Amino acid sequence: SPPSDQIGNKNHPHYGIGLFKTSFNKQVTDYVGAFDLVVKPRKYKLWKHFGESYVKRQWWRKHHESWY
Repeated sequence: SPPSDQIGNKNHPHYGIGLFKTSFNKQVTDYVGAFDLVVKPRKYKLWKHFGESYVKRQWWRKHHESWY
């Protein structure tokens, strides 16, 4: 949904989503975005390609819920 300062902007591409969500709760919460700061590109690439999917699979098998 749009950020709280754009929630009433009908020209925003996600205006409809914001309208739908605010029909349940008028309070809009903005969250800080997240990103990965890659320090070791090779290890990061291996993690993203192999490690993360392996850990998510094992987590699902053990807990039967999404890892994140």
